[in-house]
Amino acid sequence: NYIRTLIDGFITQFSKRIGTDSTDFIEKATASVIPGKEASYLYLTAKVHKTPLKTRPIISTVGSITSGLGRWVDVELKKISKHLPYIAKSSREVKNDLCSQQWDPSSLLFTMDATSMYTNIHVKHALPTIKEFLTDSAQGIEICKKSKISINALVAAIEIVMEHNVFR
Repeated sequence: NYIRTLIDGFITQFSKRIGTDSTDFIEKATASVIPGKEASYLYLTAKVHKTPLKTRPIISTVGSITSGLGRWVDVELKKISKHLPYIAKSSREVKNDLCSQQWDPSSLLFTMDATSMYTNIHVKHALPTIKEFLTDSAQGIEICKKSKISINALVAAIEIVMEHNVFR
């Protein structure tokens, strides 16, 4: 399996940088994948509150060949996102933040609903943008240094996960 070979290469190249615990986790998750069941699964959930009825596509990577590496990427990205001031943990956090401030009576509040975010990520644009933030911006470099993140390992893992998201 080509993707398994990429993940094995990732482990060979970066195991010393990401540590034993991360390496063991990725190896164990990859080894536990059932042959013939390497692909992720696409399914739809109904947005029953919408008229007309709409659906949301979900790609479940649980048990897939990229599951372990993807979960490692998620952990590493969460280390970064907690240092970014424009990341909201929840809509409740946004509401509490907005309600706790005094606003000029002429202020206007706008809302929007983002749709199809993940399925519309342009990989050929996203990967260089992420890499540039992590390797060229003072903020990205400082966050990675402070959080003990191997930038090259993270970028390589993101590339594998985003470029090889095979699903049924």
